[in-house]
Amino acid sequence: MKKHILLIGGWNEILQIALKKYEVSYIGTFQKSDSFNPSILKKCAYTKEANISEVSTCLYFANIINNKKSLSAVTSFTEYGIQTASIISDNLKVPGLGIKPTYLSSYKNLMRKELADDLELSLPFKNLDCEQTIKIFFKKHCKIILKPISGAGSKGIVQIKDKITFDKFIKKFNIDDFKDYIIEKFIDSSKIYSVETISKDGKHCILNTALEYVKGNINPYINKIIVPAPDLDDAKKSAIKKLVDRFLTKIGVTNEISHTEIIFDGNKPYIIETQLRVGGARIWKMNELTTKISQIELELDNLSSSIKLPSDYPKTHSVCMILKFIPDTGKVAKICGYEKLLENKNILNIDFKIKQGDFVKKPKNNDEIKSMILLQAKSYDELLKLANEISQKIWIEYENGKKCFLKIL
Repeated sequence: MKKHILLIGGWNEILQIALKKYEVSYIGTFQKSDSFNPSILKKCAYTKEANISEVSTCLYFANIINNKKSLSAVTSFTEYGIQTASIISDNLKVPGLGIKPTYLSSYKNLMRKELADDLELSLPFKNLDCEQTIKIFFKKHCKIILKPISGAGSKGIVQIKDKITFDKFIKKFNIDDFKDYIIEKFIDSSKIYSVETISKDGKHCILNTALEYVKGNINPYINKIIVPAPDLDDAKKSAIKKLVDRFLTKIGVTNEISHTEIIFDGNKPYIIETQLRVGGARIWKMNELTTKISQIELELDNLSSSIKLPSDYPKTHSVCMILKFIPDTGKVAKICGYEKLLENKNILNIDFKIKQGDFVKKPKNNDEIKSMILLQAKSYDELLKLANEISQKIWIEYENGKKCFLKIL
């Protein structure tokens, strides 16, 4: 008899993976989208339509489902379903996401406070409560970053790297625009390492590490992602492993997957943040393509039965890249070269939400980026060559006659 798993939210690929081995019930949206076709829910044991952020509603439905057929596990792979899944798991006393690591990873102020007594894990931070606080903090650290306590997709983030930028910022500063924010010392780098892990009984395994390239000055966004990270030597791998082990243990991760972002200052790595889910922007899919290990399937098995953890940094069989189209500002007349790219077998997916007639502008966060191209190759050299070729084969033409090619740098 198949074990019964409850998923809080998700998309078709998640459900397809779960349905291969488990009896699946689902609580979440029934609305069709690019990644979700509700027809798949016909294959589920029980389904309930709900906003996954409404904890009490989802808990009520979960109780009904559990009474009909006992659940083996409850989890979520989506940013907004993680807290709900952890509360349901705790209330029903079934395996799932732990309450402590879920909440510490969901609220940046709580996480920083938890790490404050560990010099290897901590970064200077303050709750942003008034103008004087930010002035004192900037004077002390010279480079700062402002973050919503609970946020996603780099929304609302402000980086300040110099006094000129700070002086312009503080002239317009209004505390009402920064309610529920923290300030951190800013580690200035154009590279972020996204470390994907799975934990079993408190032991942590690194499945893969992505390299994300940060663009934008005051408002950052990611324009390119490579999996696995091409510049990790043994020393960096060891430093990341040591830091991630210490960090995940500190916040109480026991049997969860996690997506942890790290930044280097010279040779020293620092924790940016973590989420108890797979990496967004198709990082989870690139991990699967390059290692042939499904992080999603592994976590479902982890919660509902017993697994043996893989070795850290498992062998990879290929390399992948996400390219994001960062357009110049203007009104789009047409998009050129799109169809021909689909003929290339190394281009696995093109998701273009920019269309004729749109007025586009440079993004202020990751959620404002409306395009993505997923590539796979046997080597980094082949991948870079392919990316360079693509950059000359797809472009936007604007109504004023200007052209904007895909930028990969």
